[in-house]
Amino acid sequence: MGKSYRFVFGLFFIHLTVFGQVETLLDVSIPGAPLIANAYPEVKGDPYLGNFMQGSILVSKKDTLTNIAVRFNLYGNMLEVNRMGELMGYSGKNIHGFIIDTYKQREIYKSGFDIPKLGKGVFVQILEEGDFTLLKYRYKIITDDPSAAYGSQKSKSFQNKVDFYIAFEEEIHPFKTKKKQLSSVFGDSTERVLGLMENMNLDLKDEEDMVKLVRALNK
Repeated sequence: MGKSYRFVFGLFFIHLTVFGQVETLLDVSIPGAPLIANAYPEVKGDPYLGNFMQGSILVSKKDTLTNIAVRFNLYGNMLEVNRMGELMGYSGKNIHGFIIDTYKQREIYKSGFDIPKLGKGVFVQILEEGDFTLLKYRYKIITDDPSAAYGSQKSKSFQNKVDFYIAFEEEIHPFKTKKKQLSSVFGDSTERVLGLMENMNLDLKDEEDMVKLVRALNK
């Protein structure tokens, strides 16, 4: 625990540029909330996308803080940062978004999309952006632990969940993958979508094929 703590602490003194001035995270006023480490000791697993990773904070649409160690809390939909030894949380109402550089790829998360039943204050992953924008809402819920032995005391565990959305013509719709439901998502572009699905042999239950479809629509 000690080694990881010092590593995160050290990253906060890397310099960055905001409004043409050299600053550190400590010089930028971003409203956040102090958090409790290990807030769910009775729940199996953890609420995070992963451990602390190198990333950036999109303070606004114009300003970005780079080289920051960040961690995404999927249960609370909150970005976590270790600031001078204090764990701080930032919601989609505090910042515009963030970027995480994973081992496989760079992942971009933004708020401000009016997601049905969730509103504009949640972070969603941008899978493809253009006239059609594909959004991925990643979250965790707490459920009964499926691995608990039969007859034992019930325990709880975190479970991964994901929903997809399409942003098009200033509207956002859940991405429904059945052919008969596509018109409620794509409207007048439905025939084009069906043509692309056939020509490209796409299965919209597959995330990679979703991305391929939206990328083709944006060409």
